[in-house]
Amino acid sequence: MQFNKAIRAVGPLRGGLQKLILNKRLKFPKLISLELTNACNARCIMCPRDQLSRKIGNIGMDVVEKLCADAVGRPLDKINLFGFGESLLHPRIIDIIGRIKTSLPAVKLNLSTNAQLLDDKLSVGLLGSGIDRINIDIDGVTRQTYEGIRKQLDFDRVNSNAKHLIAMRNELHSRVKISVTIIDMDVTHREVPVFREAWSHLADTVYVNHYNTWVGIFPDRNTPITDMDQFAFPCKNPWKEMIVNYDGSVAFCCMDFNSTIVLGNIKDQTVEQIWRGEKMERLRQLHLEGRYSEIPLCSTCNEFIFQSDSFWANLFHR
Repeated sequence: MQFNKAIRAVGPLRGGLQKLILNKRLKFPKLISLELTNACNARCIMCPRDQLSRKIGNIGMDVVEKLCADAVGRPLDKINLFGFGESLLHPRIIDIIGRIKTSLPAVKLNLSTNAQLLDDKLSVGLLGSGIDRINIDIDGVTRQTYEGIRKQLDFDRVNSNAKHLIAMRNELHSRVKISVTIIDMDVTHREVPVFREAWSHLADTVYVNHYNTWVGIFPDRNTPITDMDQFAFPCKNPWKEMIVNYDGSVAFCCMDFNSTIVLGNIKDQTVEQIWRGEKMERLRQLHLEGRYSEIPLCSTCNEFIFQSDSFWANLFHR
């Protein structure tokens, strides 16, 4: 963290370093988030599903094949196999993972799930699919807290499924990494230390995340509430992550769950064409100039609390 802040003191060197990093990031996204489905079996209090206006659907293999073809030999580090939905609801999830891993063996594949549907068959399939990491979202250490947040899910079942997956992974000597996540917010804050202690002996990594307001749709429930109230740097996401929806359309940001800003469709264009296209460049320039008010989606976003201590934020801090 100290090193990240120290980057502000390098004076004239910052401009050259900024240019170098921006040019490198413009070549191709480091991360692609691929929405397998936008259907979900939960109704969580921190998720704006009741405002979803997009048609519910599952990704087709044509979109998967096109993405693989576009990404072969490119500097893509990771694919997140989820978007605005529960990926385990896709009936061909194992086939999809296998197809991507065959085409892009060096790309890390990451799945995040609520684990409600993680039965033995799916667990065995996932552990043998080529997936690199499975993250399970478990907000709470008590039934009351968890089921008050992740509505329509069963606390005991989710915990049992998660622990069984870990045990199965260990028995099979699989290299799949398994992590768990809790959001630190007003209703979970007291349970965070207990959660961290309980799962640190089981999972490879325990993540404690900030609360995201979904571009101002929800009031801030972070504990404590951050003293920052706006971006003092360009958001790094437009230079890092591409959002591919189940129908192949590309949204500007992962917070744009209704795809109010569509940059193109990978069925009609290549990933590189969209990533380096005029629409994306215009939005990036507004970020560089701090003109967030001109992008309604970005003007009320609190994503800065996730990025404020990063090297990127300090390098571009205005």
